[in-house]
Amino acid sequence: MSNAFPLAISIAAAIISLGSLWMGHLAPFKLTIAAGSLQIRIASFGDESRGRKWYIPQVAIPVSFANAGARAGRVLGLRIFVEYPELPIVSAHEVFTWHSEVDFPTFERTFHSRLQWIEEAVLSSAAPFIMLPKSTVAKHLVFDARWDDAVIQSVVNMHLEVYTDRSRKWTRVESWQISLNRIYWSELAEVGNSFVYPPRSMPLTTRTVYPKNLHDFTRGKGDIPVGGLKAGASIELRSGDACGGDENIDDERVSSDSEG
Repeated sequence: MSNAFPLAISIAAAIISLGSLWMGHLAPFKLTIAAGSLQIRIASFGDESRGRKWYIPQVAIPVSFANAGARAGRVLGLRIFVEYPELPIVSAHEVFTWHSEVDFPTFERTFHSRLQWIEEAVLSSAAPFIMLPKSTVAKHLVFDARWDDAVIQSVVNMHLEVYTDRSRKWTRVESWQISLNRIYWSELAEVGNSFVYPPRSMPLTTRTVYPKNLHDFTRGKGDIPVGGLKAGASIELRSGDACGGDENIDDERVSSDSEG
């Protein structure tokens, strides 16, 4: 009985040591991916009057990659798997290939011209990359395809899929549902604007105000002075204002970024 307790302590210590060794040095490549909102734009080319018009749909997505493992791993491929659920064809789909990684501020400024953003915003062409142990990498990725005619579909499902040297198969990591009805198509392909869609995994958030006339009451009473803290030696808060009572606040106790 007297030897049982030290033996238990030794076994627990050995298990903890093995666990630390596994987590710190032996745990295999374990990839976690988080993707943000998808931005779609359709670039138009050719002359429709001559029957030569064609389109390049392009989607841009911010994606973060994290390797929780203790060993490095390789991300060998990324793609957008596109489904058309309303077509009378079972499993109708196509694939948008990974085009490049871009600098998003430059891409946002130049995306109306495909040739310009390729020239100015591209940081690197699509290529496999290595994820070091316990590392995180953030990229803004662009995927595209070619359409020889307009694609008019009320519902289009887009899925981000990844291929790694550990999985050796395409794995779906995020999804978006978009619409390409005739009005949206015109806005995208003819006007040249873009639409942004949140990922399906993101909880739906809507602006909520209760009651509907809430802001009829939040302004409080009295005029708002011009000039901020410099408008007077003190600020008088009357009953019904933010602090809810009669109180004088000395402006020496209040700091502002505008003060030196």
